[in-house]
Amino acid sequence: EAVAQLDRPASLEPAPLPASEFYARHTFHGPLLRGIARIDGLDARTLVGAVRAARPRELGPALRSFVLDPLLVDSSFQLAAYFMLVRHRRAGLPLGFDELRVLAPVAPGATITCIVRLEAASGDLFAGHIDYLDASGALVAQLRGVRGAFKLVESPAPAPQRRSPSTMASMT
Repeated sequence: EAVAQLDRPASLEPAPLPASEFYARHTFHGPLLRGIARIDGLDARTLVGAVRAARPRELGPALRSFVLDPLLVDSSFQLAAYFMLVRHRRAGLPLGFDELRVLAPVAPGATITCIVRLEAASGDLFAGHIDYLDASGALVAQLRGVRGAFKLVESPAPAPQRRSPSTMASMT
């Protein structure tokens, strides 16, 4: 049974950082685990975006044994990490969650909209909730009491510099 659904904010600011740059400069995720499909926008407490479920056989045969696709869950945590970086200049990892409610199946390869809401902060610990909605807007899952530890990032890492072969040859 669902608890109250998170409201989508009436207005959202555009995403200040492309997801591709977030992945290239701020995460350890390789191409298969980069599950953010889009970032619709954010406000002071909420981020709305979409993540993708794993495609058939993408994560191996055990994928069918999960109640909820692990890529979907991890990708929603990636959205939370994105929010913490761009809104609070913090980087970190999820610690856990209190409740998971799966209300409907998620088709392999589906794009699912997530509403990520920050509810509380204490030092480096942050807590919130995530709702998952299918393409029709129907609520398919909810995470409540999602917790993470996020440390202050003094300044974002510079973009990696690509060296040309002539530059690399002069270095040897």
